[in-house]
Amino acid sequence: GPDGYQARLRAAGATAQHVCAAASGAGAFCRPARSTDDGPLEALAGAPASHALLYLLVAGRSRGTGFTYDLTPLEAR
Repeated sequence: GPDGYQARLRAAGATAQHVCAAASGAGAFCRPARSTDDGPLEALAGAPASHALLYLLVAGRSRGTGFTYDLTPLEAR
Protein backbone atom coordinates (compact mmCIF):
# COMPACT_ATOMS: atom_id res chain seq x y z
CA GLY A 1 0.00 0.00 0.00
CA PRO A 2 0.92 3.69 -0.03
CA ASP A 3 2.40 3.63 3.49
CA GLY A 4 4.71 0.74 2.61
CA TYR A 5 5.82 2.48 -0.57
CA GLN A 6 6.62 5.70 1.31
CA ALA A 7 8.65 3.81 3.90
CA ARG A 8 10.51 1.91 1.18
CA LEU A 9 11.19 5.15 -0.71
CA ARG A 10 12.58 6.82 2.46
CA ALA A 11 14.81 3.80 3.16
CA ALA A 12 16.08 3.77 -0.45
CA GLY A 13 16.78 7.51 -0.25
CA ALA A 14 18.71 7.14 2.98
CA THR A 15 20.75 4.28 1.51
CA ALA A 16 21.45 6.35 -1.62
CA GLN A 17 22.68 9.26 0.52
CA HIS A 18 25.05 6.95 2.42
CA VAL A 19 26.39 5.47 -0.84
CA CYS A 20 26.94 8.97 -2.30
CA ALA A 21 28.66 10.15 0.88
CA ALA A 22 30.97 7.10 0.88
CA ALA A 23 31.76 7.58 -2.81
CA SER A 24 32.50 11.24 -2.25
CA GLY A 25 34.77 10.39 0.68
CA ALA A 26 36.70 8.07 -1.64
CA GLY A 27 37.07 10.84 -4.23
CA ALA A 28 34.40 9.53 -6.61
CA PHE A 29 31.49 11.28 -8.27
CA CYS A 30 28.06 10.00 -7.26
CA ARG A 31 24.71 11.56 -8.08
CA PRO A 32 21.15 10.30 -8.29
CA ALA A 33 19.73 9.93 -11.80
CA ARG A 34 16.09 10.83 -12.11
CA SER A 35 13.52 10.60 -14.87
CA THR A 36 9.87 11.52 -15.16
CA ASP A 37 9.37 8.44 -17.35
CA ASP A 38 10.83 5.48 -15.49
CA GLY A 39 10.41 2.87 -18.23
CA PRO A 40 13.27 4.08 -20.47
CA LEU A 41 15.53 4.65 -17.45
CA GLU A 42 14.84 1.15 -16.13
CA ALA A 43 15.54 -0.29 -19.60
CA LEU A 44 18.78 1.68 -19.82
CA ALA A 45 19.85 0.23 -16.45
CA GLY A 46 18.97 -3.27 -17.67
CA ALA A 47 16.28 -3.82 -15.03
CA PRO A 48 13.93 -6.75 -15.67
CA ALA A 49 10.42 -5.73 -16.73
CA SER A 50 9.04 -6.92 -13.37
CA HIS A 51 11.29 -4.53 -11.41
CA ALA A 52 10.72 -0.87 -10.60
CA LEU A 53 13.70 1.31 -9.70
CA LEU A 54 13.31 3.58 -6.68
CA TYR A 55 16.74 5.17 -7.01
CA LEU A 56 19.43 4.92 -9.63
CA LEU A 57 22.87 6.30 -8.79
CA VAL A 58 25.48 7.36 -11.29
CA ALA A 59 28.91 6.80 -9.77
CA GLY A 60 32.43 6.94 -11.05
CA ARG A 61 35.70 8.75 -10.96
CA SER A 62 35.27 12.49 -11.13
CA ARG A 63 36.41 14.12 -14.36
CA GLY A 64 37.03 17.36 -12.46
CA THR A 65 40.16 16.18 -10.65
CA GLY A 66 42.89 18.80 -10.83
CA PHE A 67 40.59 21.35 -12.44
CA THR A 68 41.03 24.85 -11.09
CA TYR A 69 38.64 27.72 -11.55
CA ASP A 70 39.34 31.33 -10.64
CA LEU A 71 36.68 32.32 -8.11
CA THR A 72 38.11 35.80 -7.51
CA PRO A 73 35.21 38.30 -7.54
CA LEU A 74 35.17 40.37 -10.72
CA GLU A 75 35.50 43.60 -8.71
CA ALA A 76 38.91 42.44 -7.36
CA ARG A 77 40.39 41.72 -10.81
